[in-house]
Amino acid sequence: MNIHFPKAPIKYNSKIPNELIYKKRMTAKSGITYDEYVMFNKNGKVIGLMDTVMEDIRPLVGNEFYPSLNFKKFKSLYIDYIESKQKGTGTKLLDYAQIVSKKQGGKGRFHLIASDRFNRRRPAHIFYRKYGLESPSFSVINDIDSVIKKKATIADIYLIDIPMYFIPKKTKSANNNGLSLVKNILKFFKK
Repeated sequence: MNIHFPKAPIKYNSKIPNELIYKKRMTAKSGITYDEYVMFNKNGKVIGLMDTVMEDIRPLVGNEFYPSLNFKKFKSLYIDYIESKQKGTGTKLLDYAQIVSKKQGGKGRFHLIASDRFNRRRPAHIFYRKYGLESPSFSVINDIDSVIKKKATIADIYLIDIPMYFIPKKTKSANNNGLSLVKNILKFFKK
């Protein structure tokens, strides 16, 4: 048996990321296939979990998550379950959900049900709203915004499970390009 070793040492990036994500394809008892993402830290400790499935949103049929954006169907990543076991992990999981959504044709969109069943003192609604999620449940969103602006406390409002969605905002440069185009058109007509 001949074993060949490289003549020069192999160069590699020795910096290990702080978090690693493992994806596993799962099948529920109902037969639905979904993706489970498990986030680990450098020591191998599980610090977050997320179960997702890509869905087709059909506005004409009616959808509880998104307002009627237009009449075309589109894709959005549904987050069925998310759990953060360490501060900052929830944000990293939602950031990763945007990446997964983009890779699967959802353009960074995702949706979920916000619930306070797991922690009534720190309901997920507020975290999701601070991240940028919206909801068709406008009265609950107004209450959540009051808590965020410190005009109310959690005890002052009644939270229910609500559908929430995330649509990535356009980047500043994209908005500036649009504004500069409008400014150029206005300059043309002023002459």
